[in-house]
Amino acid sequence: MAMQEGNPAGTPSAQVVGNAFVEQYYHILHQSPNLVHRFYQDSSCLSRPDMYGNMTTVTTMQVSPHWERCYICFWAGNQ
Repeated sequence: MAMQEGNPAGTPSAQVVGNAFVEQYYHILHQSPNLVHRFYQDSSCLSRPDMYGNMTTVTTMQVSPHWERCYICFWAGNQ
């Protein structure tokens, strides 16, 4: 794991931290999806484009019903 120049000794670079987060996130998402909520706080936001290309943003408190509607719309449109 390479350190960026300018980082104090023992401080990982942003790249190292980001890679570690992504690796852990997708491992948990695949192995134990019921625990993935632990990566988020109530104030976290999730953004994605809607079916018209407009960005939709929800907080983690709104994610479950929001994604349930997305799932229903996805399957309804792909049958």
